[in-house]
Amino acid sequence: MDASPLQIETHGSPKHIVGLGWGCRKEIRYEDCVEFSETEKGFFGMPKINLKFKLTDWDKEQIEKTKLIQSKAAAAFGKVFKEGEQTLIPPGTSLHAAGTVRMGETNNGESVCDSYSNVWGYDNLFVGGNGVIPMCTTSNPTLTSVAMAVRASSKIIEKLTTT
Repeated sequence: MDASPLQIETHGSPKHIVGLGWGCRKEIRYEDCVEFSETEKGFFGMPKINLKFKLTDWDKEQIEKTKLIQSKAAAAFGKVFKEGEQTLIPPGTSLHAAGTVRMGETNNGESVCDSYSNVWGYDNLFVGGNGVIPMCTTSNPTLTSVAMAVRASSKIIEKLTTT
């Protein structure tokens, strides 16, 4: 529980406490985005980042379904602490942001790059990292990002060896 963003008061030995966390997908919406402020600055003097998103009815339905599954799993472990009841982690606390430079099938204004991470309209510009993942995942995205980097690398090598 030391690494949990939610802190609870332990009763007895903490080695007998299990923290359960579930994730669920968020509906993909063009309006959900990261914005850089034109006027406000962050701690290091860079443009302040604002996370814009809204939970849709579909999102809320997914959250309720996930909470039900989590409740069943928690009940199998035994007693649930009152302060350890189900809680949604506040927006922006996830370290696995995705889709900020999203990949898409076509250059339709809703994506930044193709499936090889090649930025639309530029032959020699590629992007990488979790931001390229076109949708939110419900687990650590490292392997997905690595797989996408390998795919991008194959295209970069192809371009370098054919020019």
